[in-house]
Amino acid sequence: MSPFGLRVRAYRVNKSISLSLSLSLSLSLSKLAKALSVTPAFLSSLERGKKRRPSKKIVDGVITYFDLDDTEVKEFEDAAKASDIRPEIPSDANPEVYYLIHYLVECAGKLSELEIDVMRVVLLNRIKLNRKEGYQNVYIS
Repeated sequence: MSPFGLRVRAYRVNKSISLSLSLSLSLSLSKLAKALSVTPAFLSSLERGKKRRPSKKIVDGVITYFDLDDTEVKEFEDAAKASDIRPEIPSDANPEVYYLIHYLVECAGKLSELEIDVMRVVLLNRIKLNRKEGYQNVYIS
C-alpha cells in the first residue's frame, strides 16, 4: 500500500466508524469515489498503491472532502509525493545512485523495520544537510 493510499483508506474507514456511531452511515469506497469524480476501481487501486502518484486534483479533492487541518494537509501532500512509484532520478546524480535504487527495489518487500529505520535516518540526515546547503528538491520532512 502506498503512503497516500494508506492515509486515504485510514481516513475513509475512520470516517465510516465515526459516522456509524452517530448517524448509522458508512463511507464506502463508492461514496468517496463518487465525491472525487473517479471510479471505485480507480480509488481502490489508488488505496492499494497500484496507481502512480495521485494527481493534484485527487489530492485536493481528498483534502476538501475530509476538511483537513493544515498539519493533515501537509501530511497528505507529502504522502502523495512519496507515493510516486517511479520517482525521477536527477540527471546529475552519481551513477551509483541507480544501483542503490535498484537494490532498494529488489529488497523492498524483504526489509525489516530496523533496516528501514536505519536507511530512513541516513537519508533524512542527508535531506536536512541538502536544505542547509540550499537544495529544495526534496519533500520529506
